[in-house]
Amino acid sequence: MSQYYDSSLENDRGTPPNRSNENAPAQTTLYPDSFTDTTFPLSPPVDTVAESGNAASIISSSSRDETATRAAAVSIAGSSTTITTNESPQLLPCRPTMLPVPKRKPVPESSAPCQETTLARAELLWRPAYLQRKVLMSFIVLFMSITAAIEALVYVSNLNQGLVTSQYRLHYVWKYGPTAILSVLMAVWGRVEYHTKITAPWYQLWNGPREARQSVLLDYVSPLLPVAVYQAAKYRDFLVVAAIVVSLALRVIVILSTSFISLVPIQCYVSSVPVTLNNTFRDSIDLWVAPQGEEIGSFTSQLYISLEAGQAIYPVGLQEAFAYQDFTADLTPFNNITMTADAFSGTLECHETNYINISINDTIRSSESRPQSFDVGNCTVSFDVTFPQDLSNTVLYGHAEMSFCKEDTSVTKDGNKTTYSDPALYDSNSTIQVYFMEVDYGERNVDNQNHTDQSGVIQRWLEKTCTPSHVLRRVVVTRSKGGNDSFAFTNQSSRALPGTKPRAAWLDLDSIFNQGGNSSDDGSNLNTTWVQTSNESPTAIMLDGILTRALGQETIMNSPDIMELVFDSPLVDNQLNKLFESYAAFLGFMYFKESTQGLISNTSATATQNRLLVTIGTAHAMAAISGFCSLLLLFMTCRIPRHGILPRSPATIIDMAALMHPSQRFTRSLENRGALSEKHIHASLGSTQYRAYASIEKEVHRQKPFYLDVIQAVQNDAHSTKDSENLKMRHPLVLHPMSRAAMSLIVTAIVATLEYLLRRSNRDGGLIDLEKTEGAPYLDAWTILPAIILSLLSIYYATAESQIRLLAPYNNLLRGSKFELTLSLDLVDRFAITSLISAAKLKLHMVVASIATSFVAFFLTIVASSLFSSLGVSSPVTASQLSALNTLNYATFWDAQGDDNASRILGASLDYSPFTYEYLAFPQLQLSNEQFNENSSTAQGDDIVITATVPAARSSLSCRVFESSAIQTTFEPTADLSQPSNLHITIDQDNCTDITIQVGELQDWVASSFYFGIANPGSKDWQGNEWIDTRVQNCGDYLYAWGQVPDKTRSNISAVSAMVCNETAQEVNVNTTFFGPSLEIRPDHSPQPDENSAHVVSQFPACPLDTSMVDYETLQSCKTTATLYKSLWNLDTPHVLDQFFSILTSPAGRLALDVASLGDESAAQSVGDAIISQHKMLRAHMFGSYGRLWQNATDSSSMDNTTSTQAAFSLPANVQDTAVRQRLVQDAVSTRILESLLTAILFLSLLSWYAMPNTKLLPRDPCSIASVAALLADGNIFDLLPPNAQMMSNEELKEFFGDGVFSMEKDKGGTLGIRYVSTDDTSH
Repeated sequence: MSQYYDSSLENDRGTPPNRSNENAPAQTTLYPDSFTDTTFPLSPPVDTVAESGNAASIISSSSRDETATRAAAVSIAGSSTTITTNESPQLLPCRPTMLPVPKRKPVPESSAPCQETTLARAELLWRPAYLQRKVLMSFIVLFMSITAAIEALVYVSNLNQGLVTSQYRLHYVWKYGPTAILSVLMAVWGRVEYHTKITAPWYQLWNGPREARQSVLLDYVSPLLPVAVYQAAKYRDFLVVAAIVVSLALRVIVILSTSFISLVPIQCYVSSVPVTLNNTFRDSIDLWVAPQGEEIGSFTSQLYISLEAGQAIYPVGLQEAFAYQDFTADLTPFNNITMTADAFSGTLECHETNYINISINDTIRSSESRPQSFDVGNCTVSFDVTFPQDLSNTVLYGHAEMSFCKEDTSVTKDGNKTTYSDPALYDSNSTIQVYFMEVDYGERNVDNQNHTDQSGVIQRWLEKTCTPSHVLRRVVVTRSKGGNDSFAFTNQSSRALPGTKPRAAWLDLDSIFNQGGNSSDDGSNLNTTWVQTSNESPTAIMLDGILTRALGQETIMNSPDIMELVFDSPLVDNQLNKLFESYAAFLGFMYFKESTQGLISNTSATATQNRLLVTIGTAHAMAAISGFCSLLLLFMTCRIPRHGILPRSPATIIDMAALMHPSQRFTRSLENRGALSEKHIHASLGSTQYRAYASIEKEVHRQKPFYLDVIQAVQNDAHSTKDSENLKMRHPLVLHPMSRAAMSLIVTAIVATLEYLLRRSNRDGGLIDLEKTEGAPYLDAWTILPAIILSLLSIYYATAESQIRLLAPYNNLLRGSKFELTLSLDLVDRFAITSLISAAKLKLHMVVASIATSFVAFFLTIVASSLFSSLGVSSPVTASQLSALNTLNYATFWDAQGDDNASRILGASLDYSPFTYEYLAFPQLQLSNEQFNENSSTAQGDDIVITATVPAARSSLSCRVFESSAIQTTFEPTADLSQPSNLHITIDQDNCTDITIQVGELQDWVASSFYFGIANPGSKDWQGNEWIDTRVQNCGDYLYAWGQVPDKTRSNISAVSAMVCNETAQEVNVNTTFFGPSLEIRPDHSPQPDENSAHVVSQFPACPLDTSMVDYETLQSCKTTATLYKSLWNLDTPHVLDQFFSILTSPAGRLALDVASLGDESAAQSVGDAIISQHKMLRAHMFGSYGRLWQNATDSSSMDNTTSTQAAFSLPANVQDTAVRQRLVQDAVSTRILESLLTAILFLSLLSWYAMPNTKLLPRDPCSIASVAALLADGNIFDLLPPNAQMMSNEELKEFFGDGVFSMEKDKGGTLGIRYVSTDDTSH
């Protein structure tokens, strides 16, 4: 029977505490006899290995055909002691066949025979749970999934301008989510990293021999990660390098993930936005009166001239070159709305012709007229060409004329007035002839009568035939939040509108501009100017009105190159087209629109939405790092061992003792080294080499099959005993009191800094303007920087926590504790939550507090991801004062002074007068000088918003609509339509008297079936001379009647409605929003009256029936009220409507009442509402224009006081610059969470410090094999362990030791070791 025996190291190991040694063998052996007789199949022998120099001689014996037990012996390098067996000859053991050995330098062969030591690594019981291929493959799949998910999110974000729209308070889920997931992944990977580090020394031993610093003194757990990865690379521990690099990469990914998704305001495309189309365009002239030569409506012509000359602002729905469909939409949630609408426009297509029988070099005489006749299509056109007078040596003459067919009897001329009796023929056969001629009269001869009669020669001639047309095009209208429209035409083909009579539009345009000037013989009005050209004498330019307007738009008329410019055919075409285009657009806006009755359509919009946007650079970096980690994991999967490496885990002190127990040479070599520092123990072991292998014994195989030993002989070194006697304990760096105090101060400083920045952010609406920086990169920097700082803080507390968990057993050993609190206490090789539960059960308060601190610190980086964000911020609201420059003079409320602006505002939808909006008139206001100066930097735009409660005047009407049964009407058309016709309306209700209305001359332009509308403020004769007080007769202050006459030649009325109203003047407080320094009122922020504050300030002035007894001033006031509607312009319509109703039914008007509703008795109430609205708007405009009293004036009529700046009174107001600036904003919720977490960390870390104030427990880090074994070697644990300790569980070892106390103390010899003292008197 073979045994392991060391003659130089006698011991009594294997004797249980308090047990007798009567059964012990007489000769001390490493194993008892019961473990030595074993048979095990052996593999074929391999090459013999011999170490050179002082290498150990390893002796073994074998036989190829025997299955007897073989034992291996070790001779430690540097020692002459030799371990021998009871068999001979000496044999060198072979390298284990199943041990993965890296390629090394060839080892010299030995002449001694070799017996292989079989190492069945697959049978070893323990290998790290997280260093298995299935685990690493799971991590590979996870990292690849992360890479794919990141790239998918980048793609979706780029495609959809962000992932989703989110509210600011909901973005935490997206901000916290990725960081939290990656943080959990990093925590789980920490287990892989830890197992890689603690197994690295064992792998080195299996691949030995290795020097002490590369094996038993190897420690990757204690150093910082950069130091550990350098050391691992130095020792070629690439598995450790890969694990640490992955850990570092995960930390980088976690930090980057804080800026991975950001809540960013982005202008996004929004589809299917509902809008209300207010109108469309009709292809008929139902609402347009055909041109009447000089009888053209003055309101229309004046309005067009003012718009075309830039004297008025184009209203919504009209541009210079086209009119477009107006629409209504809620712009509040959008930046702008884009809609494709119809655009009404005109074109004038011209081409050069030679119809006129005139050519160059023809000789003419001044003022000569030549008749012309030619065929155009199916029409024979005839007109006279009149040559210009010889006003100068050179004359440029131009004329444009619409010529009709000879048989067209609907056109008649009476002097300068042309009448067109049949509008239907306007577009039948008419043409527009435009011609220019340059005539050279040479030296003029002036006779005694001072007139010229001279021949001239035509030098240049240009003739054009033009065709006008009206078309509908499609235009993309983009309306901004402020109500401004921008346009872009589509490529869709246009649609002609022949029913709108474009030739009639040309005649209308010709009538406007051919008024005034010098009348020519052909009836045109010429405008004559002289221009100094290259000739010696000035050139006379004689053009008719329409050509003068067309060419004068580009100042061609005053150009010295006018001759060349005029005969530039494309230029003339372009200028004529621009003029006709503008007038056609105006006509389309005024007359060819019709209501769509609130038609709902869907369009698109852009809105600034808070979108969760993936930061592309950060995302690609994260994906790249994640993919790199996948490659490292693939490398690790190929390098990790497939089988177990140890019989048991080396996690606890007792595990390490059981593993080291059979290696007596190794453990004896560490005696008196327990108290050495890191430096001295490294110096002590020096370059000693170590190697691990397994031997097999039969009985061991039966209990727990494989056995591990660490073999090498003790080197012949001699360390100084003073090194042990001068025992100096050390603090771990992270647990040093200075480190703890410094970190407590840092945490306090971070809390204070967060609080300061939050208050500053709230006060200033953010910390900095991102628009003044590089934008997104700057935001990422502000997001990542706190994440880095808080991540370092989290790393510190995680390191401190691991150190406290590592020192917990030694802290208990210093005080003397039981087995489960010392040798078998495992708080490191497990997750923190498991260690927390175990520590809580064992009442290890310092560990509980430390783990809790680390657990709280774990969330710091997660919360830091939403600490800073980009947010659109407006300036804070500041209190100010509005100064009123005048007051409302209610004594003039009933004055009926009128102006053209009222008709333009109501009939063409031009902007309201300043400080007037709808039916409200405000005093004129201005910002106080101090506030204006403070906002002078931004006051140039409309971003300043002022809100105030302002008193305003308004009209209040109390009306009633009469039932149709109470209205009796008769119509008496005259046989001569040129004579007035009477329309009698008798209201048999409330004692109203008969009202007789004369509808005027029913001209041929009045439709055969016409609508009528009469607004009669106290009138007996609507055309207006005699006034009666209808209030005395219970008919109210105002009477309105409207209806339809189906046939103007017959005495019947198909429909009639009437309404009477009483009016009072009110003052009301209005919550008003003004924009810009001019205090503009916008429709999207309409004023909101406080109805509870409304009160009557004036009654309608009644006129007595007997005016002979009334003084003149009272009578004038009474009569003035009756002229209120007379100040309005009358729009030309084919119906019998007075000024009020023609404005009310204007297609371009504010109310744009459908004229057909006048003939619908069921719509009487809606017509009445429109009448009330228009009257109130008219009264507000009138009073706003003439009813304000300046501070230093005695009455409102003093025009000299309109520039007064003396404040009448002041009003409190709030002023805000609403320009949205992208500001770096600190999130209050995240700040409060971080402050709470940091406060909890500070408290828990101090509690942990209080529970374990002394961390100077050991002279070195207990993380290497030799460091722990040295403490065990200087104690008595090795002496007490049973021979089969490696195969015993911790519970069995606890039962083996019984109820004893384990302690760690320094003995008199200066050694520091772990000892056991039994307290159990019962024999085992």
